[in-house]
Amino acid sequence: MSYPKPSDLLLSITSACNHRCLHCSVRAGESEPGEMEFEEFKTLVLDPSISLSIENVAIIGGEPFMKSDLLLKVVKYCKSKGLKVFIGTNGTLITENIASELKRMGVDSIWITIYGVKEKTHEFITQTPSSFKKMLRGLKILSETGINIGIQLVPMKPTWREQPLIVDLVKRYGVEKIEIFRVAPVGRAIDNWGKLLLTKEETHKLEEELIAKVKETEMIIAPAGFATMQTFPRLSKFNEEEVICGSYVSCTAGIRKFYVTAVGNVYPCAALENPYCLAGNIKKNNLINIWCKSPIFQLLRYYLNNPPPPCNTCKKFNICNGDCRSQVFFLTGLLTVPTPECPKVKSGGKKYEKRFICSL
Repeated sequence: MSYPKPSDLLLSITSACNHRCLHCSVRAGESEPGEMEFEEFKTLVLDPSISLSIENVAIIGGEPFMKSDLLLKVVKYCKSKGLKVFIGTNGTLITENIASELKRMGVDSIWITIYGVKEKTHEFITQTPSSFKKMLRGLKILSETGINIGIQLVPMKPTWREQPLIVDLVKRYGVEKIEIFRVAPVGRAIDNWGKLLLTKEETHKLEEELIAKVKETEMIIAPAGFATMQTFPRLSKFNEEEVICGSYVSCTAGIRKFYVTAVGNVYPCAALENPYCLAGNIKKNNLINIWCKSPIFQLLRYYLNNPPPPCNTCKKFNICNGDCRSQVFFLTGLLTVPTPECPKVKSGGKKYEKRFICSL
């Protein structure tokens, strides 16, 4: 039996974080017992991933700069193997020395998440005083160091009105690309779901304002990660109507990408970090075996190759893949059905009864 070759590894090097964000999908805070050191990451994660033909490594946490020495070792090793390396961070712990080291190593880009242009707005989400000022300092350091910077937006009810203004804020630091992520229904986001989730009207209004910013500034703004084409159709290539900018990364969880936690758990995606979707643990089973033989990965691949109605006759399925699997799992308790939010599903009258409550 042949198996798909993954291209993307999402790697958490720690659960430790200096923020307590309301929507954090991994409930980051303190380090977990049993978090791996560099040699374990190298032997159990990176080398097998290279054998699987991985091309890109995205390093996250928690907050990866909480373990800056480990972060530098992982980046250095990945770059020595010819991999592209991206870092996701809140930006508050970046120093001139660390930035210079990362620049010398050839890190491909560092992505900072910003929640608003006002200190009060940003820190309402991070739940951490002075985090806005420290984030801007980190952004300035990266800009002055010459590292490629990306910005990630996570529109939420308390923040969405300021999201378009972030474009103007980051332009002065040389930022050329912004990615939008939907709130993932996992972790602390579940605890705060009612006060975070945008209405459809708010989502549409935000999209229109972002489109206006694109026209005004020529900033690249594109849906990514958990935000699928159904969420921001005109900021992607979903519609056959006018496409303003950007591109879409469809859900490739278990197909082209996988996620490894700091303690060695393997999941299809960070947004699917729950016991139902655990593929295995690399301390107990070889990563290559997990990728090839894990039931959860095989289930997702079966779904992709054998989509249910109406996806099986939809010409856009190979682009949207039926929406983010985490979102669908949250809404239905199932992994192998199309999103109930799809207009074609709604018009067909098909309803998927939720099998259990996802409250992890």
